[in-house]
Amino acid sequence: MKENMRVVIVTNIASPYRIPTWGEVAKRVERLTVLLCNEMDSNRIWKLPESTEFEIKVLKGKSIYLNKFDTGFYLNRSILSDLIRLKPEAIVLGGYESPTYLMTIIYARLTKTPLILWWGSHALSQHIRNPLFSFIKQKIFRYFDAFVTYGSLASESLAQNGVSRGKIVTSVNTVNTSIFFNDGSRHKSGAIRFLFVGQLIDRKGILDLVDAFKDIENAELYIIGHGELELQVNRLISKMPNIHYIGKTGSESTLAEYYRKFDCLVVPSKREVWGLVVNEAMLSGLPVIASDRVGAAYDLVLRAPTFAGLIYEHSSKDSLINSIELVKNLYREGKIANSEIAEWASRFSPEGYAEDIIRAINIAKNHDAKS
Repeated sequence: MKENMRVVIVTNIASPYRIPTWGEVAKRVERLTVLLCNEMDSNRIWKLPESTEFEIKVLKGKSIYLNKFDTGFYLNRSILSDLIRLKPEAIVLGGYESPTYLMTIIYARLTKTPLILWWGSHALSQHIRNPLFSFIKQKIFRYFDAFVTYGSLASESLAQNGVSRGKIVTSVNTVNTSIFFNDGSRHKSGAIRFLFVGQLIDRKGILDLVDAFKDIENAELYIIGHGELELQVNRLISKMPNIHYIGKTGSESTLAEYYRKFDCLVVPSKREVWGLVVNEAMLSGLPVIASDRVGAAYDLVLRAPTFAGLIYEHSSKDSLINSIELVKNLYREGKIANSEIAEWASRFSPEGYAEDIIRAINIAKNHDAKS
């Protein structure tokens, strides 16, 4: 049922995996407007969508991408005039650490507009561990009326920071399920084909994965992505015939075709808020080997009703190698049900995500009315 309200989402950039969920939210409200702090961050190559079912506006202002913290810092003074013009009945905010987000919080408090935080961070993904920072974060959380999270780890992090569980809606982060879904079977004979998809940067653990494959036999690794470690990776694998560098892909549909050619995804990140490649791979029927720092693994891999992969200790090369060997053996024994993996992953869709966002908005409206 359509909610009779005007909603504004304020976030950093228009990530392509967010567009389907925004579209589903737009179907459920009177009007949705998405205000972006930046057209694109320097570490991304995405483009703004040409047309959507809702309004997207890039705010005027300045931004700096902080590579050390893997986040953007935004100052968009026009946010206040846009909020005054739009008169939202609920605001969904994609962060709190930039001036633009703080100005949005101030607007919401002054106008008593229900405010929802769309939250993904968790204890295993945080790179700043400072008591003062934690104290400030907890204070800021008090200004929000409700929260919708990427998954269970993010919800637990909020609770540990003093947020009432009654204000938290635990969702499951997702992608465009229609593009990636494929329930076909996988490996038949020959070497098991493993896949890495992501930025070639230290945080993604690509060098650890390449190092592990020095000790892996009867298996191949294919790498899709680009980044500052691209030259180093190519030098390392030039003498390793079992590792192949594909490069970067141009679109989600192209990437979906690649997933269908492989047997297992490996996500060796040292720090990962979620890891949407886990959704993409599992929708394509692939089991996933993920480090214990990958948020998605706890909701998608561990909770699957069938074998959908493994979580290994991120700092242990032996743990990674053992996980790869186990997946190899399970494939040879015919014990991996690719179609069941895909079916499980398809349960977490943009439609369901949008419903959870609407639930959080309604919690915020009820909380704001009681305040």
